[in-house]
Order: sequence, then C-alpha cells, then structure tokens
Amino acid sequence: MIDQLPQTVQRSLFALVIVVCFFEFSGVDMLVQRGFFDVGMGQWLLTRDSQPWRFLMYDGIKKVFLLLTLGLFLAVTLAHQKVAWIRQHRRPLVVVLLTMIFVPVVVNFLKWYTDIPCPRDIRPFGGSAPYVTLFEHYPAWFLHDSSLRCYPAGHASGGFALMSLFFLFKQRRFQYLGLAIGLTLGWTTGMYKMAIGDHFLSHTVVSMLIAWIVACVTAYFILREKRLDPMADTDTEETAVWQSAND
Repeated sequence: MIDQLPQTVQRSLFALVIVVCFFEFSGVDMLVQRGFFDVGMGQWLLTRDSQPWRFLMYDGIKKVFLLLTLGLFLAVTLAHQKVAWIRQHRRPLVVVLLTMIFVPVVVNFLKWYTDIPCPRDIRPFGGSAPYVTLFEHYPAWFLHDSSLRCYPAGHASGGFALMSLFFLFKQRRFQYLGLAIGLTLGWTTGMYKMAIGDHFLSHTVVSMLIAWIVACVTAYFILREKRLDPMADTDTEETAVWQSAND
C-alpha cells in the first residue's frame, strides 16, 4: 500500500521516523522544556487556568475548531447546491473537512496507545511519574491504571489539520497561505501547551507531521477520483492542486 501513495507521503513518513528517533535519543525534549519551568518557584511559565490565555489558546480555539468543522460539513452537504464557489471546490473542501476529523482521531488514538507522560507528570518537574521515552518501559515500581495520554499533542493537532487548506487552492501563493494558517495555529497552541507543561517539543512536531500525512493521504484519495473517472475532465482544478503538491 505504501508504494502506491504519492512521494510526498512517503517522504513525510520517512521524516516522521527520523524525527521520532532524533527526539527519543537526543535529550532535546528535556533541554527545551526546562526553559518553560522555573525550578526555584516550582511552576511553569504559564499556569493552566491563567486568563486570557486559557480562553484564547484552549477553550475558545476548541469552540472555533468545532464550529469550523460543522460549517464545512454543512457547506459540502447542503450549501454546495446553492453557492457556485462551494460547488466548484467541493472536493477540496471535503479534503479539509475529513482532515479536520481524521487528524484528531488518529492523534488521540496514538495518545492512548503510547501512554507517555506529560512534562508536568514527571519527577524533574514536580510530578510523580518517571521520565520515559517512546521506546522505553516504565519501571516496575510505577503503577498507573489509565493511559497518561500525552504523546503526540492533541490540542495542536486541530490547528495543524488546517494545513489541508493547501489543497483548496490552485495558485501557489494561496497554497502556501493555507499551509501557513495551519502551521501558525498548530504551533501557537502547541507552544501554549508546552508553556503550561502539557507537552514536550517532540509531541508537537510529531503531531504536525501526522497532520500533514493525513491531509496528503486524504487529498490523494478524494482528488484522484476524477482522474480515475474516464468521463471526467482530466484538467480539473483539483488535479492541478494535487499535482502541485508533488512538484
């Protein structure tokens, strides 16, 4: 299956493997995270409930993401019949919608499966859990009933899912703008979660790569259908968008 996917996805998967290995063996996570923690005060750069940061970076942006997902769903199921622009861009909009759904699902499954602690959970930052990496096991003395669910970063994945806006446009400058929107939102929320001790740097980087891979795979299967249809015009905007992603 992997050899049938576009080269973009294959390169991204390779990058994901390299990134995971780099962070697991380099110690960069702890080095970076110490910059967000005041050892003398025993507290993080931002407290979890400090305002307006919690509203802007957590509660508010989650609501915006849910409303945007709902709006896209209504657009591709109902409004496309009445709005010409939506009708012409329905497939790319479906790519964005499905990516916004799939990315949090994939990331949250991985969070449960990996069972990695947050920075605030581990002993060097005042927690009770040992610091373990993805390839390590917890020591026998550390018993916990439920998954710690901190790897990769779930909150930032919603912003990174909007990198799929790349596939909504034909012009290269707008494609880059779509990518920039997703990257900006993802890293803004990701840095906030690092500042309150919820995630290491690697958690956010891995979420970013997963979101891009999901977006590319979704675009491949949604936008290629017209190329596979012998009755379809092969010179469609959707085809051009997909081809440009692999230039």
